[in-house]
Amino acid sequence: VKRDSVADATNNPDCLILHPDAPFNLLQKPQFLSEDEYVSAFTTCLVDVYYAAEHAKQVTTEAFRRVLSTTSTPTIAALHEAVKGMYSKSDTYSRRDAITGVALRLERFSHTYPGLCNTAQSITFDELFKHSIYIPVTALNEANKLLLSYLAHMLFFHNMAKDLRNGLRTVIYLDEGILTWHKNQQPIQGTPLLSYLENMLREYATAMVITACSITQLDSMLKSSMFLQVSL
Repeated sequence: VKRDSVADATNNPDCLILHPDAPFNLLQKPQFLSEDEYVSAFTTCLVDVYYAAEHAKQVTTEAFRRVLSTTSTPTIAALHEAVKGMYSKSDTYSRRDAITGVALRLERFSHTYPGLCNTAQSITFDELFKHSIYIPVTALNEANKLLLSYLAHMLFFHNMAKDLRNGLRTVIYLDEGILTWHKNQQPIQGTPLLSYLENMLREYATAMVITACSITQLDSMLKSSMFLQVSL
C-alpha cells in the first residue's frame, strides 16, 4: 500500500497500473457472474468498506437496478446519479438518510478514482486479470479498500467460474498489511474485509503475501491460515 514499487510496475510492460485516472470501468458487468451476483458483490463490498447498514444496501441495490435497466455499460458515476435521483422529501427519514449516505460515499470514491468511475468502455475483467496489476496508494482510505476488496472478489469469482484450481496462478501482495489486517478493525461484519475470502482464494490458484511490522496485532484468522515468517 505504498509507492515503493512504482518503478518496477512502470518498467514492466505486462503490468497495468490502476491509478486514479486509469480508463477502466470498475462497475462493468463481468461475463462470469449473473446480474444478481454482480449487483450483490459490489453492493456488499461498498457497505462493508464504508460501514453502512441494511438501508444503504437496499438503496444501492435499487439504484443499481435502475441503472441496469437503462444501459448495458453501467458506471459508478451513473450509479451515483441514480442514487441522488431517488431522494424525495416525502420519503421516511431513514430512507432519505440512507440515500444521502450512499450518495456521499460514492462521491468520495469518485473523487479518489475518477477514471474508474467515469469510464464506460474499457477492457474487461477477463482481460485485466491476464496482467499484473499495481495499485499505488499514498495514504490508505476507504476508497482504496473498496477497490482492493472488489477486485479481490472479482478475481475469486473469475477463477471459480473458469475452475482454475491447479497450481499457483495469482499472488496478491499487500505491503504494510497491518493497515488492512489489524485484529481490532471493526468494519460492518466485525472482521478485516478479506478475512473470509482469504481462505477461499487458495482453492482457486491464488495466494496472498502480506508484510506487517507486528504479528501480535494481525487478525487471528489470517495467522491461523497462513505460513508466518519472521524477519529481524
